Amino acid sequence: MLAVRDVTDASARLRELTAAHAAAQQAHAEAEHAHARLVDAIESLTDGFMLWDAEDRLVLHNALAARADLDVGSQLTPGVTFTEIMRRRAYGGHIPDAWNREEEFVKECVARHLNPNGRLIERRYDDGRWLSIRELRTRDGGIVNIAHDVTEAKLREQELSEARAIADSARHDAEAANIAKSRFLSSMSHELRTPLNAVIGFAQMLELDLVGKLDAKQKEYCRHIISSGQHLVELVNDVLDLAGVEAGKLVLAISDVAVADIMQHVFDAMKPLAGRAGVRIEIGRIADLLNVSADPLRLRQVLIKLISDAIKYNRPGGHAKLAAEPINPNIVRFIVADNGIGIEPNRHAEIFQPFSRAGAELLGIDGTGIGLALSKQLVHAMSGRIGFTSRPGHGREFWIELPVADSGGG
Repeated sequence: MLAVRDVTDASARLRELTAAHAAAQQAHAEAEHAHARLVDAIESLTDGFMLWDAEDRLVLHNALAARADLDVGSQLTPGVTFTEIMRRRAYGGHIPDAWNREEEFVKECVARHLNPNGRLIERRYDDGRWLSIRELRTRDGGIVNIAHDVTEAKLREQELSEARAIADSARHDAEAANIAKSRFLSSMSHELRTPLNAVIGFAQMLELDLVGKLDAKQKEYCRHIISSGQHLVELVNDVLDLAGVEAGKLVLAISDVAVADIMQHVFDAMKPLAGRAGVRIEIGRIADLLNVSADPLRLRQVLIKLISDAIKYNRPGGHAKLAAEPINPNIVRFIVADNGIGIEPNRHAEIFQPFSRAGAELLGIDGTGIGLALSKQLVHAMSGRIGFTSRPGHGREFWIELPVADSGGG
C-alpha cells in the first residue's frame, strides 16, 4: 500500500516539475521575444541609442550608435563602462574639444553623464559632423543616451550666420553711403541754389527790358532761362527733401489739419496754373469732413504735387478734380483725378521710383521724376498710404489716406 502511494506522489511531483519546466520555457521564450522586440524598436530609431545600467555599464545599443562613433564603434560591448568609452573617444583624436585636454574632457563628460537632466549637449567632430546628445535617467537608476546628427542644421545655421553678416555689412555700407550722400547734399544746397537764384534773378531783370533793347526772340530766351532755372531749383529742393526723408532727418510738425481748409487752399493756389494750361479744375464737396492728423505744410506739398501733375499730364479742355471722403471713422481719403493721358500698365511699378518719369520724358513734358517718390515718403512719414489707378487715355486717380485726428472735428 505504501509503495502505491509513493508511486502516486512521484508521478504528481513529475507532473509538477514538467509543468514548471514548460512554464519556464514559455517565460524564457516570452523574454527572448520581448528582448527581440526591444532590439527591433531601438534599431528602428533614426538616432543613436545607448542604455547604461545603475553601475554605469553598457547594457544595450543600436547599430546607428556604433556607426556614428568613429573611435569606439567596434568596442561597444555590453559591460563596458561609460568612463572607458569616453576615454577612448577623447584619445581617439576626432573630438576637437578634447584636443590637448583629454582627461579634463573625460571628467566633464562623466560629471554630466552621472547627473543627467535631459539638456542637450552638442559635440563637434573633426570631420565636420555635429551630434546633439541628450541623457535621461531611467526608473531603475540607469541612463539612456540618445544622439542625433544635427550636421545639416549646423551647416544651415552657419550659412544663415554668414548671410546675416554679409547683410549687416551691406546695411552698414549702405547707411554709411546714405550719410555721406546726405552730408554732401546738405553742404551743396547753398552752393547750388545761390547761383541758380542769381541766374533766375538776372534773367527776370533782362526780361523786364527796362531800356527797351530786347527783341521778341531775346525775350523768349530770357523766359527759357527763367523756366530752366526754376526747374533746376525745384529739382534741387526735391532731391534735398528726399535725401532728408531717406536719412531719417525729416522733422514733421504733426497737428490737427482741417480737411476743408487745406483743400480750399490747394485749390486756390493751383487754379491759375490750371487756367493757363486750359484745364478745368474743380473741388468736391468739402463740408462735414473730419480733421486729419498730418503736417499741414507737407500735406499741402503732396496735394499740390498731385494737382500739378493732373494739370501737366492732361490735355487742353481736360479737367481735374480734388476731393476727399471718409473711408471709415478713422481714415480720410484725398483724391486727385483727371481725364488726361493716363499711364501705361507696364509703367505702373515705376511711378513711385525716384527719377522715373514712366515714359513722360518722351512726350516733352518737364519734370524731375522725384516728386511722386518724395510724396510717397512724406505720406508714409505721416502714417498714411498713397496709391493710384490709371488707364491710358482715360486719366489717372491718385489717392492719399491719412488718419483722422484724435480730436475729430468737422
